[in-house]
Amino acid sequence: MVATLGRAVAATTVAATLIGDVVRSKGHDDRVALQAAVTEALHVVNGLVRPLQPFEATLGDEFQGAYDTVQGAVRATPCCCG
Repeated sequence: MVATLGRAVAATTVAATLIGDVVRSKGHDDRVALQAAVTEALHVVNGLVRPLQPFEATLGDEFQGAYDTVQGAVRATPCCCG
């Protein structure tokens, strides 16, 4: 078993993981609103491109999600990072 975002998945599971970070978020005027907007955007991405592991905030302004194919991860990238 392998832990992914605190969840155990079979060791034979192959995943393309996307990890992101909001650049210069510490200098943002309203970090609470920024994090709320990021969280909402991640929920939208989860609905547009079916993830193996839904996007979630992992620490502060960092986030992570996983897809069962590289193509799925690539399709999600402009949605969350574009």
